[in-house]
Amino acid sequence: MAWLLLAISMCIGLAACGSDDDDDNGVVSGKSELVGKWMASDWGFKLDANGSGYEWEGGYRDGELVVYDKWVINWTFKNNILSLIDEDGDPEQIRVTYMDESTMLYQWVDGSGQEDYTMTKVRNFPWE
Repeated sequence: MAWLLLAISMCIGLAACGSDDDDDNGVVSGKSELVGKWMASDWGFKLDANGSGYEWEGGYRDGELVVYDKWVINWTFKNNILSLIDEDGDPEQIRVTYMDESTMLYQWVDGSGQEDYTMTKVRNFPWE
């Protein structure tokens, strides 16, 4: 009887571990993957490991990126939602739908549609 209980418990233990190796399909598994500098064409942010950073926006003049505004942020990440919180405490939220070492696809959480936008991880912003 004891050997039967042992056999059943081993089967349950192996079945429970079966999905641990599933691929994450490009969805962010941890906050550390977001640390760094991310840029869309005229908007971006730098995320530091301690939850601080800055966000910026700009535009193109004569083919060159000009930064119009830059502000300090704090950031959090939970359930694939990246919250960028400005100095006034107002959050901007994006849903990360895909990410690899150099590309992030995201959607605005505010309900402005289900369109995916792209950000690229950069070593330096163009003005640095």
